[in-house]
Amino acid sequence: MPSDLASRIERFAEMAEDLEAYLDERAELVELFIRRELIEDALRAGAELAAADRARLDAADAKLLRRRRRLLRRFPELFEDRPADVPRVYWWWYLDEGPRVREEPVAGAKER
Repeated sequence: MPSDLASRIERFAEMAEDLEAYLDERAELVELFIRRELIEDALRAGAELAAADRARLDAADAKLLRRRRRLLRRFPELFEDRPADVPRVYWWWYLDEGPRVREEPVAGAKER
């Protein structure tokens, strides 16, 4: 039976794969982002990932980054209205800042 974190990653990856189907409603993209937050929180709390889960998460993140421009065109207000207190480690909320937005939080996490 997969762990809760593995299940979250699996669902996030499925949503990222079928992102076009989730572009009808802003709420669906927000759900995707919140799912990613839960994963990030678990990782920062010390959760360990199997290699396959790490690969799945990395691939899903890469898909999200590749679709950045489409997301910005479809939901500009999601990024314009982003609360000021959203942590930078939640890089997906900062896609409007460019394709390298993920690099800073990832580099910071590797230094720990």
